[in-house]
Amino acid sequence: MKAKITCIKKLEKKQDVYDILGVEDNHNFVANGMVVHNCDLFSRGTGAIFVKDQNPAHDAWRIKDFGKLGAYTEFTNPVEIAKKLKKHPNFWSILKIPKPPKWLYDRYLKVRETNVYEDTEILKSVSKEDIYRALLILSLRDIMATDSSVTAERLILHIRGEYDYSLTRGVISELLEDSKKLITSVRNNKVKL
Repeated sequence: MKAKITCIKKLEKKQDVYDILGVEDNHNFVANGMVVHNCDLFSRGTGAIFVKDQNPAHDAWRIKDFGKLGAYTEFTNPVEIAKKLKKHPNFWSILKIPKPPKWLYDRYLKVRETNVYEDTEILKSVSKEDIYRALLILSLRDIMATDSSVTAERLILHIRGEYDYSLTRGVISELLEDSKKLITSVRNNKVKL
């Protein structure tokens, strides 16, 4: 079965779209009758469609089944993500969505990362695991500062060789910056672990 586009409309004005923070397991949720995924946690430019059961007992979307798929991040190979999603009984198909131009996405990231941890409400959705990951990343930065044999290039080669995924120096810098902002906010707001 293939998805068929029946209509494309240009909106009169800009519309905000949202991720839902604190979604458990693999960051899927139902919006406007479709199961969707937080944008930064699935390969950018790719989406998946799920359909309701025709004769559901209780949960037409089988939300609990999404928890059984396993977690993934923006660094997970898209082929592996597709394999996970296809395990859901209501899975339909993978869609390719046009990616935004790099300049636009970079601008979005800059605005998002500048503001995200300035709101104390955001910290309510930050888990202990998020804080631990940020601390591990910052510890790696500290090691890189004192051990000249550990460089960004070495990390990139290690990740490519060990996990078959290519990162850029820019991505590593963004992860370090994001971790720094999170831990700074956690300290300033005296968040307890």
